[in-house]
Amino acid sequence: MEENVVISQPGRRASGDFAEYSATNEVVILRGDPAKVNDSQSGSSEGRERTVYLAENRVVGGGQTTKNSTGRSRTVYKIKPGKLN
Repeated sequence: MEENVVISQPGRRASGDFAEYSATNEVVILRGDPAKVNDSQSGSSEGRERTVYLAENRVVGGGQTTKNSTGRSRTVYKIKPGKLN
């Protein structure tokens, strides 16, 4: 899939310019400038490439953008109250 790809799940939304989905292992490789994943429970992440493991509820990032040639990613974690004891 290409151009303005949006993937929605309950509580999670991912967007980018390109997505490749593998039904075998429920993995989406998402690329964009930037590719973004927003999770209402866990936080958000953006960068050139994000690999979303749908069945495992996790996201792995990598790659660089034309706006950010260093390959840096931006990730914001949501911490639940009482979990830092």
